[in-house]
Amino acid sequence: MAFSKVDLELHQIYQEYYKDRKDFGHEKDSLLPLFETKLKDALGKKEYYGRAFDSLTKSKQVTVLTSKDKKLQIYSWDTFNMGSWKQYNSMYQYENNNQLYTGFLSEKDLNTGNYINFSDGYHFEIIDIDTNFYLVKGYGTHGHGHEFYTMRLLSFREGKLQDCISCFNGEDRLVLYKSRSQKDKLTYDLEKKEISFLEHKEDEDMGVMRPTGKKIVLSFNNGQFKSKN
Repeated sequence: MAFSKVDLELHQIYQEYYKDRKDFGHEKDSLLPLFETKLKDALGKKEYYGRAFDSLTKSKQVTVLTSKDKKLQIYSWDTFNMGSWKQYNSMYQYENNNQLYTGFLSEKDLNTGNYINFSDGYHFEIIDIDTNFYLVKGYGTHGHGHEFYTMRLLSFREGKLQDCISCFNGEDRLVLYKSRSQKDKLTYDLEKKEISFLEHKEDEDMGVMRPTGKKIVLSFNNGQFKSKN
């Protein structure tokens, strides 16, 4: 099928899903898996590599990022939007030795189907931090007055794009979970290769996350982000 027709078909399927995304009928439940299956198939075709899905991404509900070295693309799309509670799914396309690899960047519980490990945010920036290492920023919200920022250090291993292992002070990814009333963010210094953020902990009496006043700085070296303080 011509690329333009594939692009338009993906756009039409997604828009049909998105307009009724708050309904929980069988039709909606079938449209999203159909969209994801067709997108994964399209991203795996060499003849489509490097082509822009203009129809699909012309709305704000689907976004695409491209790494500086042009080897990695990340697609994120809105799967559930109920005001302050939002969920996104994400898929990558990675070129390695003239082969294309695709997969999901989200993680789901096999029993419940629910997203885990704050993987249901959308990805909004890729930083080529080192050869074949990508620092990827994400954002999401789970309602109840809270939001989260994530940083993931991705690399291609064993035939797929994977998170680093225990590279953020012992964690596989970095998560800043906070109240939306606090404007703090995870920031990255390109020159110093340092991540900085304010520590947040739960106020058990109020049930909200609050900043402790402590600034955390993680410095990148030999594939790891380690605390400087």
